This record gives sequence, C-alpha cells and structure tokens, in this order.
Amino acid sequence: MAQRRSYLRGMEENILDKQLTGKKYIDDSRVTELVEAFSLQVRNSNPDVILFINDPGAPGGMELRRRMAPIMKARGMAIRAETLRVEGQSGSRNHNRGVTSSLDEIDLSEARRILILDAIAFSGNTLRLAREAIRSRCPNAIVELGVLVLAQPLLEKQGSVGDTEPARIDFHQTVTDRQEVFFPWGVTQTTAVCEQRFEGATPGSEHCISIAKRPWGTIEVLAEQEVVSVRQLTIEAGRKLSFQRHLCRDEMFVALDDNVGLDICAEELEAGTTEYDERVKSLVLEKGDYVLVPRGMWHRTKAAMDRVRLLEVAFGLYDQDHDIERRWDDYERQQRNGSI
Repeated sequence: MAQRRSYLRGMEENILDKQLTGKKYIDDSRVTELVEAFSLQVRNSNPDVILFINDPGAPGGMELRRRMAPIMKARGMAIRAETLRVEGQSGSRNHNRGVTSSLDEIDLSEARRILILDAIAFSGNTLRLAREAIRSRCPNAIVELGVLVLAQPLLEKQGSVGDTEPARIDFHQTVTDRQEVFFPWGVTQTTAVCEQRFEGATPGSEHCISIAKRPWGTIEVLAEQEVVSVRQLTIEAGRKLSFQRHLCRDEMFVALDDNVGLDICAEELEAGTTEYDERVKSLVLEKGDYVLVPRGMWHRTKAAMDRVRLLEVAFGLYDQDHDIERRWDDYERQQRNGSI
C-alpha cells in the first residue's frame, strides 16, 4: 500500500506540472524573460556564426533573431548572424519539407563552431534537416542546435538519438507538452508525428496519444485497439462533480474549453476530512490540455465563471454502478452509483 501511495504521489506531481508545461500561450513578457536567459546560453556556447531558421509559415526563428539582436549588441556579442530557410511545399509546412536556402550564399569557410537556432522544436525535424545541410557543407565544423522552447516528447528522446532520428538539441530554455503553442507572433505547430505518453495505474504501464500532421491539418489518436469508454462532459458555470476515485479505470481528460478546474489528491483521505484539506491540489486546464488521472487517485473537475466541456476517455472496465467512490458531493450522492 505504501508503494502504491508513493507511486500516486509521483503521478500527482506530473499532473501539477501541467501548470508549466501545458501552457498554450507564451505572452510577450514571458518571451522577453526567456530570450534574455537564452542569450546567455548562446554567448556561453561561443559560436563563430549563428544561423536562425527562416520558416515562412512560422516566423519564430526570425522573431528570435529580432529579439536577440539588441541583447547581443548590449553585451558585446560580436557574433555573425545569418538565416537558413526551411519550408514545405504546396502551401503546407509539413509537405516535402526541406532546406531551400542557397548555402553558397552563406560564407561558412572560416566557421568552426556553428549554432542553429529556432524558437521552438516539436519533433526536431526542422533542425535535423538544417543540421544535415550544414554538415554536408562543413563536415569539419561543430554544429550545435538550440531552441527557446523544447517539446516534452522530444526532450524524452534526447538520450539515444542518431543522425536518422529527430535532432539532438544541445540547449533550450523551457519545455512544453503541447503540439502547438501561441507566441506573440502567432501559433506554431508540429510538422511531424509526435507522441505524448502518460503513465498508467501501475509502473511500466502507459497510454499514448499520437499526434500526426496532414497537409490539411492534424489527427490526434486518443486510443487505438484498446478497451475504452468515451464521454463528453459539460459542466455548467459554478458547478463541480463529486470528489471521486475509481478502482478499475484510468481517466484521461481532454479540455475542450479554457478554464477547466481540476482538483486531485494522491493521499488516502480519512472519513470526516473536509474538501479544504491542504492535501488537495488544484490546477486549471486550458483548451487542448491532456491529463491522465490514474485509478485510485481522488479527483474532480469543475467550472468557474463559464460552462466548460471536456472529453473523458476511460481506460479499463467502466462500471458506473460499482467503480466509483465519492468523498464530497454537492448533491448528496456519496452512497449512490455513477449513473445518478
């Protein structure tokens, strides 16, 4: 039991991390803060030349260059900066993507350490293509990669990456678990298949969401060849579900609106405990957030000022008559089944 409780506490920490990694908006003040710190990392890497990614469909690389320029100048960083154009064809960022810059126009003859920068990396595909192009041109140079924001799935792959795999990122400033992020200059989305993996009820078990791009948009596979039950919940403004837990199913919540409240607790709550107990943790989900609550963890979703919707994907046996234990409920249903 103690081992199980410890595992649930670790899962609770992972869920609470959503407040940092699940942000879909990075506002101007946050970008300024990140770029300031990122510029220090760039200076410490001591490159001969910096190549900023120029993607016509996602101007993050060029915005990064614009914002870093005055910082580099103020700190006396006399580093030559160039641009490297990487784009797709047929009006789609992910269709036949490649480096379209003429590398002959960039003088790299004296460069021994080259740094390629972009605002964000989801799959690492863009930076991998850029690195391969530069290595073919400068086989003896050290080519490093840096991004302001790094996707969590790519970070998890960094331990074993070869030349045919997504690019190894040498440094980054912050992490996101989103497949798209809104910056002050616009939204940037992944251009390749990426996966989000969530630990399940027991160590070693997991549920995977696969996010794949198409020329027309995005496919998100929430479950495939699994025993699942899917429901859409609508919570009216000011209402909340009971504080509950399950023995036979993990529940993945997908926020369909902003400001979905979620309370969780990995501890064993004694009878008579109030809902204001300090062991109960709260967070707010933004539209598009995924959170997996494993079986055995207390939880409830709620709405504040506006009605909200969320998708509930239950993995395992869905027994609404017996597989629900309620601790607190505004509608006095503690001893009743989940169909009420």
